[in-house]
Amino acid sequence: PVVKERKPVSFDGKIYVAPLTTVGNLPFRRILTKFGADITCGEMALAQSLIDGQSSEWALLRRHKDEKCFGVQISAAHGDQMGRVCELIDEHCDVDFVDLNMGCPIELVCRKGGGAALQKRRKKVQEIVFHGLRRLNCPLTIKMRTGWDETPKLAHTMAGYIQHWANQHGPSSVPCVFVHGRSRTARYTKAANWSYINMVAKCQDE
Repeated sequence: PVVKERKPVSFDGKIYVAPLTTVGNLPFRRILTKFGADITCGEMALAQSLIDGQSSEWALLRRHKDEKCFGVQISAAHGDQMGRVCELIDEHCDVDFVDLNMGCPIELVCRKGGGAALQKRRKKVQEIVFHGLRRLNCPLTIKMRTGWDETPKLAHTMAGYIQHWANQHGPSSVPCVFVHGRSRTARYTKAANWSYINMVAKCQDE
């Protein structure tokens, strides 16, 4: 693993505007900063579309000057793909962190191995985290669901693996793992499982 000095990003006690596909665009985020948002993140962008140079995808990575702490969310399915797009982000974007999407339930994304499908591919996630941190000079965060199905729950074990891998890359490499309290099969139809989210949080660093 490559250990780098990274500017730390702390989410403790902060108001964070999470990535919201089709909603969390730049004008929306700018409004929320005026209402006190401390940290903002762009809508999910597809790694391959960024590598291919699609202007509509690169527009999702734009930052407004009012965004004090800003991240971009990337959906990648392979380590080399993540490495390349992180290299491009480091060269061409002004970001404080990059968020890996492991929660998107859309079939188009999951069928290619990205989004929520990554929760069933631990070795692939390890490759993606490794290549991302190897290229990035900023921290990497992770967004995931409780699991693919209602059972078994996967987030607590995956978060533990990620924490272990992050420790190998030095302090501030992965400052936060975010858990969407629904499974991939539940999509957005069931109530979020807040007790499980709390359990995932408590089981880390033990």
